Amino acid sequence: MRCLTDIRQTIRRGAWLFGHTARPLTRTEMVVVFGVVFHDYGFTFLADRLGITMKTVCAHLYNAMEKNGMRGVSIKYLCNTIDR
Repeated sequence: MRCLTDIRQTIRRGAWLFGHTARPLTRTEMVVVFGVVFHDYGFTFLADRLGITMKTVCAHLYNAMEKNGMRGVSIKYLCNTIDR
């Protein structure tokens, strides 16, 4: 995957499934999480591409982490622990 369009298409195909213990993410939350964590996109870049404010991008990221039991976990920590 190289861009937000690829992420959106993968989500629509249902390639990303979530466990029963985690609450399901909205489509926008998934796009934000994968954009930040896997593609290392900045919040400003994602906000511009999605047509939302940077504050909304941060809110989507926060909500996604809350839903998956990662309250208080630093996104920088998550980004550094992923094998690229």
